[in-house]
Amino acid sequence: MNFLYEAVDENGLPVFGKIDAFSETEAHQQLQERGLRAQSLATSGGPVATVSAPQIAQVYRENQTEMFSSQSGTGIGTIVAMPPSGAPSGVRHAVGLDTVGRSANITMAGNAARLAPRPTPKNPIADPVRLTASTVQGSTLGGVGTRDMMMLFRQLSSLVHSGMSIYGALENLMLRTPNKNLAKTVGDMAQQAKSGGSIAEVMAHYPRIYPEHITATVRAGELGGFVEIALGEIAVVYEQNIALYRYAWIPKIMAGMTFFTLPFVLPLFPTLFSSMDFSANAALYLKWVLFCTLPISLGLVALGKYMGRVLQLPKHRYRRDSWSLKLPAFGELQRQVAISTFLRMMGRLYHAGVAPIAAWEGAMNTASNVVIRDRLGQSYTLMQQGASLPDAFAATGLFANEVEQLIFTGQQSGQVVEMLDQAESYYKEKVDQANGKAKFMIFRLGLLTFLICSGSAGCYMAYTYFHGIFAFVDKFFGTE
Repeated sequence: MNFLYEAVDENGLPVFGKIDAFSETEAHQQLQERGLRAQSLATSGGPVATVSAPQIAQVYRENQTEMFSSQSGTGIGTIVAMPPSGAPSGVRHAVGLDTVGRSANITMAGNAARLAPRPTPKNPIADPVRLTASTVQGSTLGGVGTRDMMMLFRQLSSLVHSGMSIYGALENLMLRTPNKNLAKTVGDMAQQAKSGGSIAEVMAHYPRIYPEHITATVRAGELGGFVEIALGEIAVVYEQNIALYRYAWIPKIMAGMTFFTLPFVLPLFPTLFSSMDFSANAALYLKWVLFCTLPISLGLVALGKYMGRVLQLPKHRYRRDSWSLKLPAFGELQRQVAISTFLRMMGRLYHAGVAPIAAWEGAMNTASNVVIRDRLGQSYTLMQQGASLPDAFAATGLFANEVEQLIFTGQQSGQVVEMLDQAESYYKEKVDQANGKAKFMIFRLGLLTFLICSGSAGCYMAYTYFHGIFAFVDKFFGTE
């Protein structure tokens, strides 16, 4: 059979053409052997009617607010990209593809999906599946650490950047990933990539391993044709998280020493002066430690870890992100990181030729904080109703006046991508400042915990010491 295909080569450039194969799977394998990553593939059921580049531009202008690309990277329709004959490069860049053809049974992604008419979406605020992971129904598989995630995405980005197909890179890493749960998800993604599907769809099935904003970043990369860049940025996110808590071992040791010293120190004086028999006092002390203070201490530690894991669950994501924004230093860091990520991804999608409303939808889901993501979702609703890009930015209430002015200027001058890059640089500096404050806050919290615990313990020990002495004297040497 003849298959029409749209693919991306090793340099990330779109490639179009026709290939002969016995099945769709064989067609994907042939494209992978040629170093191409399939974006859309369809059987050629007859002559393909091409449309001129000016007609494409006209369709794009008339339906700009209705163009979309589904989050899954697939759509329903009959559009496939074909190489134009002498189409102006400016039109090809503005529209996001070269020309359009029609066929049947086409699974679309990338440039082809961008021109599919979109069904009327739900209000993103009333539809938490779009913005939050609180209602994501997927696997309960978890137990993957930050360092394992960083290593996976760093290696995956490097392999794809070197020219290896997504399928080949995932299959390679599946055999070398030490974490079994993570290796299982990598294997599932490899099978999905082998059939030309979206790996973001597989990631969305494991919300306890891949947070929604990480999945959305991959989905945006698939949408804009810069998957290897998106994978690299995810690796950087995990590296920054590791770097942020790298010096946390100092306050952790201080708090840990205090927390596990108290169970052995607090019962000392109350039992020391309980009687004149040293062995009886020692036995009473051990009973206090083994059956009272130490179990309480271990129980508090276990409760803290359990509550931390519960708050990490997707269904508690909104509550956790709401609380985190109220924390000094850490809230500011989350806010700046989420806004910076949104602006960076918005710029990349714009540069890839994605329609403004689809670019906003793809970028808003990459924001790491759900509360901020909901704010962006409100502006997404306004854009669906016809609001301009500057109005959408102003409606969020998240951006500085300087950034809103940059976006307005970009809209007027036709340099939106450049202005988005400037805005992202502005917030990147704020991220660096907030990151430094957060690191210092970690040390301060550890020191504060140490001072509170040790101070309280000191006061309690002083009280029990003198109270024990006076009680001991009164009990054994007091006059009748």
